Amino acid sequence: MTIIEIGAICGAVMAIVGVCAWVIKTVKKLTQPISDVRKATMFNLQYSITRACDEYAIKGEIGTEALRCIHDLHGQYEALGGNNFVCALVSEVDKLPVKRYREGG
Repeated sequence: MTIIEIGAICGAVMAIVGVCAWVIKTVKKLTQPISDVRKATMFNLQYSITRACDEYAIKGEIGTEALRCIHDLHGQYEALGGNNFVCALVSEVDKLPVKRYREGG
């Protein structure tokens, strides 16, 4: 193998490394907004669940549909990676008396 062939191979390898670096950098730029939206959604769910749990804890009871909604929100919160005090709040709400509200009043 001649020096020219070795140089050509090294040049090709460097070009491939450069393209790979560019691709990685571009993918990171594209995925950052997705990560930001995920975090914002998780914090919004955390706030919504916390507010609902506090409201029903003060009330001392919860309706069946409200309880189902809290559990649905909590499931989405956990799917996004949330796992802190919200789980404890939902467990406390589960201990409240469940009231079935009649349709229309």
